[in-house]
Amino acid sequence: FAVVFVDFDDFKVINDRFGHTVGDVVLTTMAQTISGDTRSADLMGRYGGEEFVGVYMVNSIVEAQGIAERLRKAIEEKVVSFEGQSIHVTASIGVTMAKDDDDENSIIRRADRLMYQSKRLGKNHVTSDDW
Repeated sequence: FAVVFVDFDDFKVINDRFGHTVGDVVLTTMAQTISGDTRSADLMGRYGGEEFVGVYMVNSIVEAQGIAERLRKAIEEKVVSFEGQSIHVTASIGVTMAKDDDDENSIIRRADRLMYQSKRLGKNHVTSDDW
């Protein structure tokens, strides 16, 4: 299986500009967007703040990268309208495959580290470890 760690880029700007109520609407909309690409055998949930973690039943890192890229693109293309303004969101995503010696903490830490690498690469990016 693969773990996908999603963090919405610069989300504080949305909360600061529009307020937390609108931020919550944007988060809800983005959650619906990413859960729409989740199969019944997979899991996706809010991890904290504007972070989401998904567990996907896949056979390869290539398959997991494809899922993560679809999520990234769906988030990027989604527009939330508020009082005549269009709110666009992007996400930085880290994706990794489970290893035999992983536990729930080690695999989430690795996916989180990869997500931060996506942010360092300029945000709105998917980063995975090499397999």
